[in-house]
Amino acid sequence: MSSHITADLEQIADSIAYLHNGQLLFQENKDDLLQEYGVLHCGEDVLTSLPAGLVVFTRRGAYGCESLVRERRTVQKLLPEAVCDAARLDDIMRFYSGRDAQ
Repeated sequence: MSSHITADLEQIADSIAYLHNGQLLFQENKDDLLQEYGVLHCGEDVLTSLPAGLVVFTRRGAYGCESLVRERRTVQKLLPEAVCDAARLDDIMRFYSGRDAQ
């Protein structure tokens, strides 16, 4: 099934393959994808303390950073003072698309 409606994919898909600009950015089991990724909200100073491999892409704004991170539970242990929400499929695709636009 191919769809741009991520809410439908979250409900019925077992595996997600994300094609963007003709490239396969990832193909993973949907449940693993949703458990692994998180959206981290923090300041730049906190973000720089994370190992580089955990951060997929960061958007910087006037009020801090919003980053898509891998290994959400590890990030929560490393940064207990920061907010790291579970990422939705829409978040993951939006961040991966933004990373490629840079």
